[in-house]
Amino acid sequence: AWSDGNWGITSSKISSTSAIVSWQQGTSGRDIYAAVVSYSGSTITVGTPTLIYSGSSTASLGNKVLMLNSTNGFVFVSRNADNIVVPFTLSGTTITVGTASSTYGSSLSGTSLDIGQAISMSSTVAVHTYRTNTSAPYTWVINTFAHNGSSAPTIGTASSTVSVGDNYAGPALFKIDSTNLVMAYSVVTTGYPVIRTATLSGTSAPTLNSANTTVAMSSGNDGVNMGIFQVSSTEYILYSGQYNFNYTLSGSTFTYVNYQAYATYSP
Repeated sequence: AWSDGNWGITSSKISSTSAIVSWQQGTSGRDIYAAVVSYSGSTITVGTPTLIYSGSSTASLGNKVLMLNSTNGFVFVSRNADNIVVPFTLSGTTITVGTASSTYGSSLSGTSLDIGQAISMSSTVAVHTYRTNTSAPYTWVINTFAHNGSSAPTIGTASSTVSVGDNYAGPALFKIDSTNLVMAYSVVTTGYPVIRTATLSGTSAPTLNSANTTVAMSSGNDGVNMGIFQVSSTEYILYSGQYNFNYTLSGSTFTYVNYQAYATYSP
Protein backbone atom coordinates (compact mmCIF):
# COMPACT_ATOMS: atom_id res chain seq x y z
CA ALA A 1 0.00 0.00 0.00
CA TRP A 2 1.20 3.53 -0.70
CA SER A 3 0.02 7.10 -0.62
CA ASP A 4 1.21 9.95 -2.81
CA GLY A 5 -1.24 12.85 -2.50
CA ASN A 6 -0.82 15.75 -0.10
CA TRP A 7 -3.31 18.42 -1.19
CA GLY A 8 -6.19 17.74 1.20
CA ILE A 9 -7.77 14.56 -0.24
CA THR A 10 -5.70 11.36 -0.12
CA SER A 11 -6.50 7.66 -0.35
CA SER A 12 -5.00 4.24 0.29
CA LYS A 13 -6.12 0.78 -0.81
CA ILE A 14 -7.59 -1.62 1.78
CA SER A 15 -8.68 -4.46 -0.50
CA SER A 16 -9.78 -5.08 -4.08
CA THR A 17 -13.18 -3.61 -3.21
CA SER A 18 -12.40 -0.92 -0.63
CA ALA A 19 -10.14 1.99 0.20
CA ILE A 20 -9.82 4.64 2.86
CA VAL A 21 -10.07 8.32 1.97
CA SER A 22 -8.91 11.25 4.11
CA TRP A 23 -9.63 14.94 3.62
CA GLN A 24 -9.34 18.42 5.15
CA GLN A 25 -12.55 19.90 6.59
CA GLY A 26 -13.80 22.62 8.92
CA THR A 27 -12.83 26.28 9.11
CA SER A 28 -9.92 26.84 6.70
CA GLY A 29 -9.58 23.04 6.41
CA ARG A 30 -8.12 22.79 9.92
CA ASP A 31 -9.50 19.29 10.70
CA ILE A 32 -8.87 15.91 9.08
CA TYR A 33 -11.59 13.30 8.55
CA ALA A 34 -11.49 9.83 7.01
CA ALA A 35 -14.01 7.28 5.76
CA VAL A 36 -13.96 3.81 4.27
CA VAL A 37 -15.19 3.69 0.68
CA SER A 38 -16.47 0.41 -0.75
CA TYR A 39 -17.17 -0.20 -4.43
CA SER A 40 -18.95 -2.86 -6.45
CA GLY A 41 -19.21 -2.27 -10.16
CA SER A 42 -20.39 1.32 -10.54
CA THR A 43 -21.81 1.47 -7.00
CA ILE A 44 -19.79 3.37 -4.39
CA THR A 45 -20.70 3.27 -0.70
CA VAL A 46 -19.11 5.73 1.74
CA GLY A 47 -18.84 4.83 5.41
CA THR A 48 -19.40 7.21 8.31
CA PRO A 49 -16.75 9.98 8.41
CA THR A 50 -14.48 9.84 11.46
CA LEU A 51 -12.50 12.74 12.91
CA ILE A 52 -8.82 11.80 12.69
CA TYR A 53 -7.26 15.08 13.78
CA SER A 54 -8.81 18.18 15.35
CA GLY A 55 -7.14 21.40 14.31
CA SER A 56 -8.84 23.50 16.97
CA SER A 57 -5.52 24.40 18.58
CA THR A 58 -3.04 23.74 15.74
CA ALA A 59 -4.42 23.66 12.21
CA SER A 60 -3.57 20.85 9.83
CA LEU A 61 -2.12 22.08 6.56
CA GLY A 62 -1.88 18.79 4.70
CA ASN A 63 -2.41 15.08 5.27
CA LYS A 64 -1.59 11.69 3.83
CA VAL A 65 -3.38 8.43 4.67
CA LEU A 66 -1.64 5.05 4.41
CA MET A 67 -2.87 1.51 5.09
CA LEU A 68 -0.15 -0.86 6.36
CA ASN A 69 -2.43 -3.88 5.96
CA SER A 70 -6.19 -4.42 6.02
CA THR A 71 -6.56 -3.17 9.62
CA ASN A 72 -3.65 -0.87 10.58
CA GLY A 73 -3.17 2.61 9.17
CA PHE A 74 -1.58 6.01 9.62
CA VAL A 75 -2.53 9.56 8.76
CA PHE A 76 0.52 11.81 8.44
CA VAL A 77 -0.33 15.41 9.34
CA SER A 78 1.53 18.54 8.30
CA ARG A 79 1.08 21.46 10.72
CA ASN A 80 2.63 24.86 11.21
CA ALA A 81 6.33 24.20 11.94
CA ASP A 82 6.07 20.43 12.59
CA ASN A 83 4.36 17.15 11.72
CA ILE A 84 2.64 14.39 13.65
CA VAL A 85 1.33 10.96 12.66
CA VAL A 86 -2.01 9.58 13.90
CA PRO A 87 -2.56 5.79 14.03
CA PHE A 88 -5.90 4.11 13.49
CA THR A 89 -7.36 0.62 13.16
CA LEU A 90 -10.25 -0.63 11.05
CA SER A 91 -13.04 -3.07 11.78
CA GLY A 92 -15.27 -3.19 8.74
CA THR A 93 -16.06 0.46 8.05
CA THR A 94 -15.45 1.54 11.66
CA ILE A 95 -12.31 3.63 12.18
CA THR A 96 -10.82 3.71 15.69
CA VAL A 97 -8.30 6.51 16.20
CA GLY A 98 -5.31 6.01 18.47
CA THR A 99 -2.91 8.38 20.24
CA ALA A 100 -0.95 10.76 18.03
CA SER A 101 2.84 10.59 17.87
CA SER A 102 5.31 13.11 19.14
CA THR A 103 6.21 15.83 16.64
CA TYR A 104 8.82 15.38 13.93
CA GLY A 105 10.37 17.60 11.28
CA SER A 106 10.47 20.59 13.61
CA SER A 107 12.27 22.84 11.10
CA LEU A 108 9.52 22.54 8.52
CA SER A 109 7.90 25.56 6.94
CA GLY A 110 4.43 24.29 7.78
CA THR A 111 2.78 23.58 4.43
CA SER A 112 1.29 20.53 2.72
CA LEU A 113 4.48 20.38 0.63
CA ASP A 114 6.45 19.24 3.68
CA ILE A 115 5.06 15.69 3.64
CA GLY A 116 6.09 13.39 0.82
CA GLN A 117 5.36 9.80 -0.09
CA ALA A 118 4.66 7.01 2.40
CA ILE A 119 4.85 3.26 1.79
CA SER A 120 4.01 0.20 3.86
CA MET A 121 7.01 -2.03 4.63
CA SER A 122 5.09 -4.49 6.85
CA SER A 123 1.85 -4.77 8.82
CA THR A 124 3.32 -2.46 11.48
CA VAL A 125 6.05 -0.38 9.79
CA ALA A 126 5.85 2.46 7.29
CA VAL A 127 8.55 4.55 5.64
CA HIS A 128 7.73 8.19 5.08
CA THR A 129 9.72 10.99 3.47
CA TYR A 130 9.47 14.59 4.63
CA ARG A 131 11.12 17.95 4.05
CA THR A 132 13.50 19.30 6.68
CA ASN A 133 14.21 22.93 5.76
CA THR A 134 12.34 26.08 4.86
CA SER A 135 13.98 27.36 1.68
CA ALA A 136 15.59 26.08 -1.51
CA PRO A 137 17.55 23.95 -2.07
CA TYR A 138 15.14 21.70 -0.18
CA THR A 139 16.44 18.74 1.79
CA TRP A 140 14.46 15.58 2.53
CA VAL A 141 14.87 12.50 4.72
CA ILE A 142 13.21 9.09 4.99
CA ASN A 143 12.18 7.63 8.33
CA THR A 144 10.43 4.64 9.87
CA PHE A 145 7.12 4.80 11.75
CA ALA A 146 5.97 1.79 13.79
CA HIS A 147 2.28 1.17 14.48
CA ASN A 148 1.63 0.30 18.14
CA GLY A 149 -2.11 -0.24 18.02
CA SER A 150 -3.94 2.47 19.93
CA SER A 151 -0.70 3.74 21.52
CA ALA A 152 1.45 6.46 20.02
CA PRO A 153 3.55 5.34 17.05
CA THR A 154 7.31 4.91 17.43
CA ILE A 155 9.29 7.27 15.21
CA GLY A 156 12.78 6.13 14.26
CA THR A 157 15.89 8.18 13.65
CA ALA A 158 15.80 10.03 10.32
CA SER A 159 18.19 9.15 7.51
CA SER A 160 20.83 11.52 6.26
CA THR A 161 19.40 14.26 4.04
CA VAL A 162 19.20 14.43 0.26
CA SER A 163 18.82 17.63 -1.73
CA VAL A 164 15.90 17.44 -4.13
CA GLY A 165 15.58 19.61 -7.21
CA ASP A 166 11.85 20.19 -7.04
CA ASN A 167 10.04 21.89 -4.19
CA TYR A 168 6.69 20.22 -4.94
CA ALA A 169 7.67 16.59 -4.47
CA GLY A 170 10.09 14.67 -2.33
CA PRO A 171 11.74 11.36 -3.21
CA ALA A 172 9.62 8.67 -4.84
CA LEU A 173 9.63 5.40 -2.86
CA PHE A 174 9.16 1.74 -3.79
CA LYS A 175 9.31 -1.30 -1.50
CA ILE A 176 11.71 -4.15 -2.41
CA ASP A 177 11.18 -6.21 0.75
CA SER A 178 10.55 -5.56 4.45
CA THR A 179 13.98 -3.97 4.99
CA ASN A 180 14.92 -2.55 1.59
CA LEU A 181 13.40 0.07 -0.66
CA VAL A 182 14.14 2.21 -3.71
CA MET A 183 14.18 5.99 -3.59
CA ALA A 184 14.46 8.38 -6.54
CA TYR A 185 14.58 12.15 -6.88
CA SER A 186 15.99 14.92 -9.07
CA VAL A 187 19.27 16.79 -8.76
CA VAL A 188 18.95 20.37 -7.51
CA THR A 189 21.07 22.12 -10.15
CA THR A 190 20.13 20.11 -13.23
CA GLY A 191 16.92 18.19 -12.63
CA TYR A 192 18.75 14.99 -13.62
CA PRO A 193 17.37 11.81 -11.99
CA VAL A 194 19.00 10.01 -9.07
CA ILE A 195 18.09 6.47 -7.99
CA ARG A 196 19.39 4.46 -5.04
CA THR A 197 18.39 1.80 -2.53
CA ALA A 198 17.93 2.33 1.20
CA THR A 199 18.17 -0.25 3.97
CA LEU A 200 16.23 -0.22 7.24
CA SER A 201 17.59 -1.30 10.61
CA GLY A 202 14.82 -1.15 13.20
CA THR A 203 14.47 2.35 14.63
CA SER A 204 18.02 3.30 13.63
CA ALA A 205 18.54 5.73 10.77
CA PRO A 206 17.93 4.12 7.36
CA THR A 207 21.12 3.67 5.35
CA LEU A 208 21.14 5.43 1.98
CA ASN A 209 23.17 3.22 -0.33
CA SER A 210 25.26 4.35 -3.29
CA ALA A 211 23.38 6.71 -5.63
CA ASN A 212 23.31 6.27 -9.40
CA THR A 213 23.70 9.69 -11.05
CA THR A 214 24.63 8.40 -14.52
CA VAL A 215 21.85 10.08 -16.49
CA ALA A 216 22.85 13.57 -17.73
CA MET A 217 19.43 14.43 -19.11
CA SER A 218 16.56 16.36 -17.61
CA SER A 219 13.93 14.10 -16.10
CA GLY A 220 11.17 16.46 -17.25
CA ASN A 221 9.09 18.63 -14.92
CA ASP A 222 11.89 18.44 -12.32
CA GLY A 223 10.59 15.25 -10.77
CA VAL A 224 7.05 16.43 -10.01
CA ASN A 225 5.56 13.22 -11.44
CA MET A 226 8.48 10.93 -10.64
CA GLY A 227 7.63 7.34 -9.86
CA ILE A 228 9.16 3.85 -9.83
CA PHE A 229 7.92 0.78 -11.68
CA GLN A 230 9.29 -2.72 -10.98
CA VAL A 231 9.66 -4.94 -14.02
CA SER A 232 11.34 -7.74 -12.09
CA SER A 233 13.49 -8.19 -8.99
CA THR A 234 16.47 -6.97 -11.02
CA GLU A 235 14.92 -4.39 -13.36
CA TYR A 236 13.31 -1.06 -12.52
CA ILE A 237 11.88 1.83 -14.51
CA LEU A 238 12.13 5.39 -13.21
CA TYR A 239 9.51 7.56 -14.93
CA SER A 240 9.13 11.32 -14.85
CA GLY A 241 7.78 13.90 -17.27
CA GLN A 242 9.11 13.16 -20.72
CA TYR A 243 11.32 10.14 -20.04
CA ASN A 244 11.39 6.57 -18.75
CA PHE A 245 14.79 5.45 -17.44
CA ASN A 246 15.70 1.77 -17.29
CA TYR A 247 17.99 0.42 -14.55
CA THR A 248 19.14 -3.00 -13.37
CA LEU A 249 19.69 -3.77 -9.70
CA SER A 250 22.33 -6.08 -8.25
CA GLY A 251 22.45 -6.18 -4.47
CA SER A 252 22.18 -2.53 -3.51
CA THR A 253 23.72 -1.15 -6.71
CA PHE A 254 21.77 0.31 -9.64
CA THR A 255 23.21 0.29 -13.18
CA TYR A 256 21.76 2.59 -15.82
CA VAL A 257 20.75 0.82 -19.06
CA ASN A 258 18.88 3.25 -21.36
CA TYR A 259 15.94 5.62 -21.62
CA GLN A 260 12.79 6.13 -23.66
CA ALA A 261 11.49 9.60 -24.54
CA TYR A 262 7.73 10.25 -24.79
CA ALA A 263 7.14 6.51 -24.54
CA THR A 264 5.31 3.97 -22.44
CA TYR A 265 7.50 1.12 -21.25
CA SER A 266 6.55 -2.33 -22.48
CA PRO A 267 8.50 -5.34 -21.15
